Amino acid sequence: MKYKVGDRAKIRQWEAMKRQFGLDNNGDIKNHFSITMKRFYGKIVRIIAASEDCYNIYEDNAPYYCFNDTMFEGYAFEYGEEAEFSDDKEDWCKRILCWLYRWG
Repeated sequence: MKYKVGDRAKIRQWEAMKRQFGLDNNGDIKNHFSITMKRFYGKIVRIIAASEDCYNIYEDNAPYYCFNDTMFEGYAFEYGEEAEFSDDKEDWCKRILCWLYRWG
């Protein structure tokens, strides 16, 4: 799993997911992406729990929904926020961000 508890990430747009995976007979995106989750697509959310194959987010009772790596565009940061980055997944450095930046 790519993200950690506490990370903020942007959820992909519904239309992009629909084009990539298609819809099932119920109007849900194939691979169990429920249409009831559509309200979160395109939004920046905070991850509050992570397991082997599922993230839960802190938004409007969303802990009941399961998100996975394919549903996120990338990390999301706010102006002036301190963040940790890694080029090789081992060496980390902290930087103060000067603009809204998404790391994907």
